[in-house]
Amino acid sequence: MSTPATVMPLPARAGGPIPEALQRLRVTFASGKTRPIEWRLHQLAELERMMREHEADFAAALQADLHKCSFETALSELGFVTSEAKYARKHLRRWARQKRVPTPMMALPGKSYIQPEPKGGPRK
Repeated sequence: MSTPATVMPLPARAGGPIPEALQRLRVTFASGKTRPIEWRLHQLAELERMMREHEADFAAALQADLHKCSFETALSELGFVTSEAKYARKHLRRWARQKRVPTPMMALPGKSYIQPEPKGGPRK
């Protein structure tokens, strides 16, 4: 298992709610809390629940900001996010599975694998 990513601080001039939220998210990611598949599956399920429970709120915001009608919002915004979250939940275990790859002759009789890791850490 690799070590968690290091937290990259935001520039000193940054301030306000978005940079503060981003910094909290980076700290959470660096802690390793987001690595387990169960945690990620739960987050996707919660995203689906939020989309269902707050559909009217999202529709009202998109109508106020972009003048989108509720039908267009349901079709092009909410439905898209919900279907992508469902798709990710359905395939996440397979995406995270170890993949066997050829072992270099120098490392025989060992076995070699590629272990997919979650993205989302700070860029280096």
